[in-house]
Amino acid sequence: MLTCASANAFTEKERDKMKKYLTRGAALLLALCMALTLVACGGGEETPSESGETGETGTAVQKIMRQSSSGAPTTLNPHNSQNSYDNNAISYVTSSLYGYILDKETDKGVLAPILAADVPLDVNGDGTVWHIKVDENAKWYNGDPINADTFMYSWKMCLDPKLITIKASDLASGTVKILNATEYYSQLTTGVEVAWEDVGIKKIDDYTIELTLTEPYSQKEVMLHTKTSGCMPVYEPLYEAGMNADRSETSYGTEFDQFMSCGQFYLAEWVKGSEQLYMRNDSWPHAELTILDGVSVRVVEDNNTRIQMFEAGDLDTVGLNAEGMKQYGEDPRLRMSSSNYVHHIDINYDHPDHPILANINFRKALFYGTDRVTIATLTQNYPANFLIPDTGVSYADGTAFRDLPIAQEYLGENYDYDPELALEYFNKAMEEEGLDFVEISLLYNSEAQKTKMQAEFFLRFETLLIIGLGLFAFIFDTAGGVVFAKLLNLFLPKDK
Repeated sequence: MLTCASANAFTEKERDKMKKYLTRGAALLLALCMALTLVACGGGEETPSESGETGETGTAVQKIMRQSSSGAPTTLNPHNSQNSYDNNAISYVTSSLYGYILDKETDKGVLAPILAADVPLDVNGDGTVWHIKVDENAKWYNGDPINADTFMYSWKMCLDPKLITIKASDLASGTVKILNATEYYSQLTTGVEVAWEDVGIKKIDDYTIELTLTEPYSQKEVMLHTKTSGCMPVYEPLYEAGMNADRSETSYGTEFDQFMSCGQFYLAEWVKGSEQLYMRNDSWPHAELTILDGVSVRVVEDNNTRIQMFEAGDLDTVGLNAEGMKQYGEDPRLRMSSSNYVHHIDINYDHPDHPILANINFRKALFYGTDRVTIATLTQNYPANFLIPDTGVSYADGTAFRDLPIAQEYLGENYDYDPELALEYFNKAMEEEGLDFVEISLLYNSEAQKTKMQAEFFLRFETLLIIGLGLFAFIFDTAGGVVFAKLLNLFLPKDK
């Protein structure tokens, strides 16, 4: 549900898409997270650990950023990444055709070619056919070239009907929709045969790819689409070496020796479930922007242990949860910045047993009955009644999307917390559905402290009462991360 875009101003079509996106599906946006991090420096311009230019013997000392993660990646195959641990690891070692790089003149991130040689070319001038030229200097870490054949193979594998990769839908119809791509990868389910030759992905020459789309799209939309992990390249020799007999699965990216890097860093070490070491890749097209020699990521599940390691000098940074903020809120080493994601609740409005979830008035009741300020305060977050975060869009002149009038016009006062309006919508929904009570369940990650606190607050007695509901029955399963509640409407007329 999170949208992140960048670069130039939105087209009228993009504005329309955004408005639709902001008003359908999940209507409950809880909080925009802050990145709360302790950094191991006394303030100012020190670099990470071992950051001096020379050691005691006069030899150069490598600048390795030592970080930690609460979980471990299970795959580096960009087409099958399942969670943030996978995505974070992949972002170090695999690049896309386009991505965000630092503009030295403005000191801001800009959407630019990475493995591509230039921005996409609108062939017919109507936004439906685009040519993307691959940088002729792009290469894998072992020196093998990256060219049009690389992407033709990679995208065919991502869309393969038998492989059924996790990111197939992202490639087929993410920001843009590629002609016949969805029909191709889903043909074993639909029973309608579609040939690869009919998909809107073609090789024009050794370094040029052609995309044919189902409708007009802007240059920026094409760039945003081809920066995602579903559009990232895979290394054909190892991908094929890991393929099983019936070509329904590949082990590519699941082991150190079954993966090839082409990102800002290369995979130097991988102790599964324990640690990853990423070292600077000098063959990366923008290697001059890389100021670190490497990044070490250790898997440490317990947050208190991570803080202890930081204090012992074993980590250069450590993230803080709400409890950590109580201890380090005034610490001079604390650095706070806006995060690039928004906590939200997805509403399953297609649930066959709970049709009220599809009722717009019920979803509005939840939206207006949520006290985002209190929830954010409890978990050391920023309240948010929007989808695109502060870091989500950066324009050429440095203006953030959230600062534009279009980003402010649909936001209500007090982050849209309005109990009276929530009650009004709730009563409408209950009357429309002919219900005296409603059941809801909330699934969440009970291992994540902030998420757990948000869920507990959202379904506490006082919160439900504010929305216009009385508590009829309540079961809370902390181990499984499931909240279940039967909610009785006490405000409908007695004859209802």
